[in-house]
Amino acid sequence: MKDLLVIMPATQEYGLMRQYIGQLEAAKIDYHVARLSEIPNANAGGTHAYALDFYRRCAQLFGNYEKLVFSDAFDVLFFGSKDEVIWKIPSTHVLCAAERNCYPDPSLASLVRNTLPWRFVNCGLTAGTPESFLKWVEKIEVHPLYVPDGLNQAFFNTLLSRGEHLGELDDITSLFYCLYMDAGELDFDKGMPINKLCLTRPNFIHFNGKCFHPGVLARREETLR
Repeated sequence: MKDLLVIMPATQEYGLMRQYIGQLEAAKIDYHVARLSEIPNANAGGTHAYALDFYRRCAQLFGNYEKLVFSDAFDVLFFGSKDEVIWKIPSTHVLCAAERNCYPDPSLASLVRNTLPWRFVNCGLTAGTPESFLKWVEKIEVHPLYVPDGLNQAFFNTLLSRGEHLGELDDITSLFYCLYMDAGELDFDKGMPINKLCLTRPNFIHFNGKCFHPGVLARREETLR
């Protein structure tokens, strides 16, 4: 049994991807780049059904790993160690990244009962065991609110508005930190990310596509001097 694998779908190398892969390699973390040209029905990549099929295929293909992380490829960076990540990933359920933004229906925001800013699901980062992912997919597919042609974040945030969640939301940013709408809680301690509000040390920093700010990394560099 191998220990940890990071899986990222990508059409080509772009954005932060080279730096991200270099960080994973430095931490001796295995990774797999799933080229969309090799994935069946990749043209349906925006649907919830496609996402679930991707989780299922990868969980089956990489069932020889103890823990899996599914990750975006172009807008994520990694900090920390393999042991930290393995320790933070639950063995009994799937952990989803959290963000401040209630996408795609912001009208649901007031219905989500959580006092922390990271109240909503972000599907760019998930983690669990292969078995947990397989069970998670099965539960989603039989849920009465599941819409195969719908959007995964719409499904999860609707569940949260009803007081449900299939899995667990990383609302204290223990493993994942999504920067979109960040209000300054993300800081660095000797180059390592720290959430000053929750006093957690996330390992995967998600720049959420267009919100990449070089200033964030500049602040990190200052703590290394």
